[in-house]
Amino acid sequence: MAKENKSIYAILGCLGKREWMTGYDIKQIMQKMSAMYWAENNAQIYPLLKKLLIEKMVELKEDSQGPRKKLLYKITPKGMNHLMKWLVKPPQELAKHKDEYLLKFSLGQFLDQNELQNHIENLLVKVKVKKNILIDGEQRIRKEHEGRKDCLYISSIYEYGILLSEAKVKWCESILKKIKNGDFQTNENLK
Repeated sequence: MAKENKSIYAILGCLGKREWMTGYDIKQIMQKMSAMYWAENNAQIYPLLKKLLIEKMVELKEDSQGPRKKLLYKITPKGMNHLMKWLVKPPQELAKHKDEYLLKFSLGQFLDQNELQNHIENLLVKVKVKKNILIDGEQRIRKEHEGRKDCLYISSIYEYGILLSEAKVKWCESILKKIKNGDFQTNENLK
């Protein structure tokens, strides 16, 4: 059996929050999601919308106002029913995680101490930058979504990302301390 593309639920969820949306509107929301919890290739959004249209889970209308014609999508009752059936089921899998830093760290015995330290310092900088972006994002969401039903849900996802970032910062700082203490067997220790 083919694995179901869960991105259709992200699209249906976007459409369930607003009356009519363009594919571009959905892409913009999906890009914000990808920074947090759901990555989808932009090239896949339109084929998924077409599939949902064929399955009568969304409807389409043309908006000819303005300089360019726009295609607007709206969730149908069938699409909302499909989304709700999926939402009430418990998730079947944890997120798949690929992290090149952790892969390289797991092979750290082949590096010298400076190379290992540089990788972790580089990761620490990136994590701190991401944490600051998430803090700004959470504040922006609280302002932009104030009074909306989804405000606390979305800001809580940002809070999750911030807490993960804080844990990663602590991990990097702990590893850097161990590297500086010479606790790790590195390539130069093995010679």
